[in-house]
Amino acid sequence: MKKVLLFFVLTLGLSVSVNAQKKLTPVIEKGDVVLNGSTAFGIGGLFYSISGDYVMLDKLIGEVDAITVGAFTNYNSIFGFGLGMQSDYHYQFLNNLDTYAGLQLGYIFGSSTKFGNENVKLSLETKGQFTYGVHLGGRYFFTPKFAAFSELGFGGTGFLKLGISYKF
Repeated sequence: MKKVLLFFVLTLGLSVSVNAQKKLTPVIEKGDVVLNGSTAFGIGGLFYSISGDYVMLDKLIGEVDAITVGAFTNYNSIFGFGLGMQSDYHYQFLNNLDTYAGLQLGYIFGSSTKFGNENVKLSLETKGQFTYGVHLGGRYFFTPKFAAFSELGFGGTGFLKLGISYKF
């Protein structure tokens, strides 16, 4: 039993050592701009969003981390249009995979929706309000410039977001 345990400990240690020695190529670097288009699922249905991120800082802790700042706009048929800003901390664990966590702050302008028929007329009106959110995401680069991403979070842009990205 001790030999089996020793074998597993040595195998685990060797695999960690080999992975630690792999050189990762950063997928985003200082000065890069990334444009995103996405659809998100949340309270009130689907949200459609366009956002952009600018890589302000990189190589803070290691060779493959960065901080981005950006802006977003989104639309939902119930809540209306929203505008805001966001900031993310990125850390790359695998080649071509950009993982990140971030914060959002924005404003939803509100909307007025009328629906029904000639017998029953209903309307739904939402007022403008400030919104905030947090998210965790991952972006996989299929080419040096094109990626697909997903995010989980809460706030004014939905709970689950799926989209595409293009890096300039």
